[in-house]
Amino acid sequence: MEIYKKQTEPLIEYYEEKGLLATVDGALDTEIVFDKICKALE
Repeated sequence: MEIYKKQTEPLIEYYEEKGLLATVDGALDTEIVFDKICKALE
């Protein structure tokens, strides 16, 4: 978990600031998640 916090977690803010971060609630119905991912990749 330490490596994640040092190396991966900072990327969230980096990509968010550049407008390149899309978040999807993976707890939703599978079809909804798939649709949201497809729309984020357009």
